[in-house]
Amino acid sequence: MHLKDFDQEYLNIDDEYFWKILFHIRTHVPEFASIWEEDDVYPIVYEFSEFILNRVENIELRKQVVSFIDEAVEQGRPPTEDLLVLQLFQPLYVNQEWKKFLEENLSNKAVFIFKKYFEAFKKDQGSK
Repeated sequence: MHLKDFDQEYLNIDDEYFWKILFHIRTHVPEFASIWEEDDVYPIVYEFSEFILNRVENIELRKQVVSFIDEAVEQGRPPTEDLLVLQLFQPLYVNQEWKKFLEENLSNKAVFIFKKYFEAFKKDQGSK
């Protein structure tokens, strides 16, 4: 069963960007291919984080990732932001190289969100 099989009204996810996340990722990073259906947004974005950590090395591809994140933050609504934080940012927080790169290259709004949730992530990790 896919997320979109549930009533969107029940899920309260009124965010077009959220539901088309795979399209937006592929627009910016055409090298990314997902095994998931396009409405399986959470596993898609987690899979994208794994792709970033394991396959994105050159600067041009890194810039494409930043371009996607900046756009997602600007055009998405709170559900997209939550999706990014949970499935993309959290895996990247533990990689110092990527963390530094994103802090130095994301737009002001995106880096604010990235850093804000990193503080919460650190607190959560400290309590374990």
